[in-house]
Amino acid sequence: MKNIFFLTLTIFTSFVTYAQQVDSDIYLVEYNIGKDGKYYFAPPFNFTNRKGYDNQPAFSANGEHIYFVAYKDTVQSDVYDYSIYDSTTVAITNTPESEFSPTVSPDGNHLSVIRIDSDKGQRMYNILLDGTDPEPVILTTDSAAYYEWINPKTVAMVVLDKSTMLNIYDGAGEQFTQLAQNVGRCVKKIPGKDEVSYVALGDTNGFSLLTFNITSGEMGGIGQLPKGVEDYAWTNEGKIICGDNGKLKILDPAKPEIGWQEIADFSKSIGTFYRIAISPVGNKWAIVGYKGKKP
Repeated sequence: MKNIFFLTLTIFTSFVTYAQQVDSDIYLVEYNIGKDGKYYFAPPFNFTNRKGYDNQPAFSANGEHIYFVAYKDTVQSDVYDYSIYDSTTVAITNTPESEFSPTVSPDGNHLSVIRIDSDKGQRMYNILLDGTDPEPVILTTDSAAYYEWINPKTVAMVVLDKSTMLNIYDGAGEQFTQLAQNVGRCVKKIPGKDEVSYVALGDTNGFSLLTFNITSGEMGGIGQLPKGVEDYAWTNEGKIICGDNGKLKILDPAKPEIGWQEIADFSKSIGTFYRIAISPVGNKWAIVGYKGKKP
C-alpha cells in the first residue's frame, strides 16, 4: 500500500509541478452547422490570455459560464468562473488545497472537483457553485485523478494505482467495478446513453476508443484516435471531435468507414490544442491551446 501511495503521489506531484510551468490558454469557439451539414466557425476568443496554466474547462448547466482551473501563483491551483455574457472572471475557490477537474454535477447545483487534501490524498468532492460546503463523493479511494458522471448515481473514474485504472463507482462510492487498466485521462459520457467512452493506451499508431454500457455490461469499440491524440469530446450531435496538430477533426460513429475528417484549421488562431469542452446548450465549445510540450 505504501508503494502504491508513493507512486500515486509521485505521479500527481510531477503533474502539479509541470502544470505550474505550462503555458496554456482557453479559447471560446462558436459555430453554426449549415444546411450543407458543414461546420462554420467564428474566430476563436482567448478569454484567459495570460502566461501560465489555464486549463480543464467545463460549461455550466445553462451554458452561460465556463469553469476552469488556473495557477495564479506557484503554490496551488483554484477553480475560476468565466461569465460568457459579461466577460468577467471570478475565483470560486481560494483554499490551501489544490482543486482540479471542475465538472457540473448531475443536479446542476454543484461542482465536482478533485482536491489534493492536506494528507496528499486525491479525493473527489462536490462543492456549491460559490465554492463552499465541500462534501466527499467517492469514499473508497484517495487516488482519484479523472472522472465523468454517467448518471446521478454513477461515476466513471480513472484512479492512479500501479497503472491508470478505470473504475465504475455506484452510489456513494461504496461499490465499484474495475473496468480496465492502462487507460487515458479522457473519460466521457456518450450523449443520450448510459454508456461511457474511454481510451485504451497501447497502440502507438493510434489509441483505441472503447465503450462500456453500465446497464447491460456490454463493452464495445468505436475505432482509433489519430496518432498521438488522447483527448476528445462528444458533440451534442453525437459525433466525436479532437485536436490534431492544430487541426480540428471529427468522426461520425454512425459512419466509421469515413474516418476522421478535418473541419477546421486553428493552427494559426489557437495553435496546438487538446482538451475540448462542449456546452450542453447552444453552439459553443471551449478549447485548450498550449505552447511547447503537451500538458
